[in-house]
Amino acid sequence: NKFSFRKFWPLRNEIIQIKKIETCRHHCKAKTKTRLLDKFSSGKHFILTKIYNLKLVNNSESQYFYLKIKTVKKFLTIIYIFGVCFIVSQQKIKVIDAENNQPIPYAKIIFIGKDYSKNTEENGEFTLSESEEIDKIVCFGYEDFLVKTYQNVYSLKPKYKEIDNVEISKPINANSFTLGEIIKNSNHSFIASKNTWGVVDLFKNDENTSKTFIKKIKFLSKVVDIKNPAKINLVFYKNENGKPSNEIWKSFIISCEKGKKINEVSFEKNPILFPKEGVFIGFEWIMNEENSYTKKVTNNYPDGTKTTEKNTYINPSIFCQDSEQNNLFIIIKSRSIKFNNTKKFNRLSIEIDLTD
Repeated sequence: NKFSFRKFWPLRNEIIQIKKIETCRHHCKAKTKTRLLDKFSSGKHFILTKIYNLKLVNNSESQYFYLKIKTVKKFLTIIYIFGVCFIVSQQKIKVIDAENNQPIPYAKIIFIGKDYSKNTEENGEFTLSESEEIDKIVCFGYEDFLVKTYQNVYSLKPKYKEIDNVEISKPINANSFTLGEIIKNSNHSFIASKNTWGVVDLFKNDENTSKTFIKKIKFLSKVVDIKNPAKINLVFYKNENGKPSNEIWKSFIISCEKGKKINEVSFEKNPILFPKEGVFIGFEWIMNEENSYTKKVTNNYPDGTKTTEKNTYINPSIFCQDSEQNNLFIIIKSRSIKFNNTKKFNRLSIEIDLTD
């Protein structure tokens, strides 16, 4: 008869202790509320319970029931062991601020021998797989953390730079200038998949030699197949002889709404002095579950065959557009590589508002 394994589980040890199950010769309607008879002092072993919808009538049914419970015990034990192994192979790690113990969102986790990295979620956590071994943890504004021993929680120290001479100046907002442009109908974009990378473009203000400030930045993006807005890292690199500097100069986490949108980032409260030599501005994707989605992709091969597979992608898509001049660089593992594209989609869809 049908019965509940979940209800039987607390009694599994007592049931398995039964060595011999004899024929039940009683209908035992009066015993329907009994879960398990007392240690079977009469020498007869009964399991008569209405709670589990069981009713034993002959020896063969009793033996069948006994074997079934024994099998269930083994089956549940296997599931339990599998569950424990799965939990062990998927470890939750947390990254926090060493000074205030607050979680650090979107910190980058770099692994030994892997061509990809991960980022923490908004709560500072990420999942570490069994095959992954952490090399170091990096985050803008914090000292790099070199991992020597495994921990469940890693604390990053804030980075403070000593500045000898500080020039304080504010924009007067008398004149405005615009660098770059956004073509809304552009259909070409960059997107991240498994590998971690970034893309930056060079912006120079050759027409105006006076001191200028970045007041606003706009860029075109697209977010699909996730519930919440996607997060991306808006990064600034100094221009060193036409190449991005080795280290990020400034970094801001930007939220992008769903759909194809023009995002606007305001710096009016804290204007950024625009370097005279220009600056590389672009994006670094945040590789975490919050931004990821899966999509079926069909691969077409020269011999006419096709294959379909599921790929994981990271929101948002960042749009680019046609340009004769190419100053795009791809950033991979802190190395910058000149982007070469024969189709001339060599300009990020970014617009920068400057003021003096």
